[in-house]
Order: sequence, then C-alpha cells, then structure tokens
Amino acid sequence: VEGNDVCADCSAPKPEWASLNLGCLLCIECSGVHRMLGSHISRVRSLALDEWTPELIGVMVSIGNKSIWEAKKIKSRPAAHNATREEREKFIRAKYVDKEFLADLPADRESLPEQLMDCV
Repeated sequence: VEGNDVCADCSAPKPEWASLNLGCLLCIECSGVHRMLGSHISRVRSLALDEWTPELIGVMVSIGNKSIWEAKKIKSRPAAHNATREEREKFIRAKYVDKEFLADLPADRESLPEQLMDCV
C-alpha cells in the first residue's frame, strides 16, 4: 500500500510496528508514544513478532498510512532522525486523539435521527 513503506507519523523508513485499530505502520519510537496513549486509542503490534490474521491484514491494506488520518494538509511533522519524544507525542496526540487532520464533515449533513429515519 502506498505510504506504508515509512512510519505514518515521522516518515522513518521501514516501519516494524503497526496500530491495528488506526490501520497505520509505525517506527519503534512512534510505537512507544502510541502505546503510551492506551489501547483505547491505539492497539500496537509488531509486524514480525505478532500473529497477523487475514482480517487484520485486510484492515491495514484498506486504511493505509495516510488515507484517513491526514485528509488535511499537515504543516509540520516530527522528523524521524531528530524528533524529541515530546515533539512526537504532541504530533501523535493532535493526529489521533484530537483528530486535527481529519476531513471536516459536510455542513449540509442531516442530523443523526434524520439519517436513521431515512434508513428505515
């Protein structure tokens, strides 16, 4: 998948970790920050040491590193070779906890009750 050859957060080459529920590949340094966020935010697994079912692989392929989480342009990202842990944490929290780079919802979106009624 395009973009999965680098860490989704700092662009370090050859990531060896993944966030199962976020569908992105991570370097060892960024995976540590993801683990610190808690499994309710990011479920981190090793690409080499953990078992990968076809379903998990399907999730990773369908989401990809940048398809959802970086819909908006990012002005600055931590550099793989010299980012501090604090810089990584600030960026990763903004991206996955605060969801700053997700696409905006359409302004003309129906309310949830209206959407549910349309489905019935």
